[in-house]
Amino acid sequence: MTACSTRSRQVGEPLAGTAPRADAWVVLEQPGPWGARALRDADLPAGLGAILADAAASTRVGILLARHPSRPARQADGRRHAWVADVRPGSERLHHGLLDDISSVADWDFAGLATGDLPTLDGPSADPLLLACTQGGRDACCATIGRPLLAAVHEHLGVQQHLAWEASHIGGHRFAPTLLVLPTGAVYGRLDPAAAVSALRACADGRITGDGLRGRTGLSPQEQVAEIAVRAHLGGESALADFEVRESPAPDGTDAEVTARHADGRFWTVRLRHERLDALRPESCGGDPRPVHAWQVAALDPS
Repeated sequence: MTACSTRSRQVGEPLAGTAPRADAWVVLEQPGPWGARALRDADLPAGLGAILADAAASTRVGILLARHPSRPARQADGRRHAWVADVRPGSERLHHGLLDDISSVADWDFAGLATGDLPTLDGPSADPLLLACTQGGRDACCATIGRPLLAAVHEHLGVQQHLAWEASHIGGHRFAPTLLVLPTGAVYGRLDPAAAVSALRACADGRITGDGLRGRTGLSPQEQVAEIAVRAHLGGESALADFEVRESPAPDGTDAEVTARHADGRFWTVRLRHERLDALRPESCGGDPRPVHAWQVAALDPS
């Protein structure tokens, strides 16, 4: 059986526009196995996983479990690391803290989280956070590709290994290794260790890298594609705050138009077409082959 990530590469499935949609992220330390459905299958306090899964389903908040090799399950005390990030463009920030009781997360206002009302925790984090999906129970590619990638990233980071953690399902395992960087909300795929570290360093400096960028979760798929196209047009890496992208309704319901405005006053109109590509690939290992649909840039016009 060909791995889903291998087949996705073989057919040239585009990365742009494939980041999951979320305006905020909650990341909770949970050592030990996660199973196939992390929130429901991991060894969380009774009932907590279902509460969080329901919260994630009804609001635009992504919830991930995280673990770190420096804190294995047999050594972890009762306190758990927690992060919460606002990733809406222009509002990016990350809070971090240690929770005495992880069950307290059930009392958070998840609707408020999606609009920027973050729990204070221990306060704003001065450091970015890199999360690499390694949930093998969800898809084999995440474990077989994600774990070696993270180990190599830790070698690059040295004493800063605390900036990079394993994470449960981010979305899009066929693009493994799949990475999320907070607080930018940038999701990457198919990166090597050096490029992953560059993405983390760029986030710390208020920049965003273009290599392997699938999009920022605070943007719609169409806006993700348009932003990536304009950043690539201008040479790739640039300041996070350089661009504002906004989608306009398309009359036929198929094509889309996005305006990208640069902080220096320039702007571009990006016209997109939603196309079915001439390729089949499974969305997960062992799944049936499915067609590839993607937003493609039809025109990029300076204005």
